[in-house]
Amino acid sequence: IPAVAKEAVLALTNTRSLESDEGIDAAQMLQSLSWGKDLTATLLARDEDGKMAVTLKSSEGNEEETINAEIIADGLARVARKSAAYSLVNGMTEGGAAVMALHKTLEKCEQAASKSRAGMWRYGDVGDDDDAEI
Repeated sequence: IPAVAKEAVLALTNTRSLESDEGIDAAQMLQSLSWGKDLTATLLARDEDGKMAVTLKSSEGNEEETINAEIIADGLARVARKSAAYSLVNGMTEGGAAVMALHKTLEKCEQAASKSRAGMWRYGDVGDDDDAEI
């Protein structure tokens, strides 16, 4: 019997490694939002590594808000660059409007986290130099 579970990543969502406080906080938040709950995964495409890029929604939460957005809004993750969104669009067989809409939504969540100084934004702006850490 082939395995049913497949490895996936949260689409357009970049977290820090588990060696940093924000990485641990992001993992704990993902666990609290998903563990033991009914989730809906929307498969968008495969990323550069061949993993499925997904959005997750909890049956207990707001139908419009994804777990991806919640983690970014809490300042525990960053939105992937627009080039990553275009890369996902190129991997799709149909139009990539959903990916671009998701990217725009996640950018708004990141801006809100930055303004409220949540999570990794608590000391101010996280510059492009920090992207290498994520």
